[in-house]
Amino acid sequence: MKYIIIGKMRRMFFSLLFTTALSLSAQNGEIGMKAPVLEGLEYVKGELIDFKSGKGNIYIIEFWATWCAPCKYAIPVLTRLQKEYKNKQVRIIGISDEEKSTVVPFVDRMGTRMDYTIAVSQGDAIHKKYLDTFGSKGIPRAFIVNQNNQIIWEGNPMGGMKEV
Repeated sequence: MKYIIIGKMRRMFFSLLFTTALSLSAQNGEIGMKAPVLEGLEYVKGELIDFKSGKGNIYIIEFWATWCAPCKYAIPVLTRLQKEYKNKQVRIIGISDEEKSTVVPFVDRMGTRMDYTIAVSQGDAIHKKYLDTFGSKGIPRAFIVNQNNQIIWEGNPMGGMKEV
């Protein structure tokens, strides 16, 4: 009986250790790191975002959803930023992990009130590369990528992004 309990405790310990190691490795993002390539996206509005061909651009990558009330408040702010900084090589992309059949009608209804590039992710790979890497749990969440393809800011698009 004693050996059964010790065996269970040992399995529990290693399981906890493994889970902790996974969670720590999933949150290794830091400001200044190279931005993950945007892949696995289907664009529903605007132009393809390609870091390689866009040297010199600044990118704002925002993760959002049609059902998210705070995301809806961020949309006009992002549209204003896109218009204000368009001539300064700033490009904004909103990425949703919802089905295209959900996102397209929403974007169409928004019209010019949502006037920046919009894409849907195919799978969750891009969300993991950004949100999970930084330990971000909620949306909206934005990342600013500088001309050298480095993440220079991460946070809620309604809080401090314009200053950066």
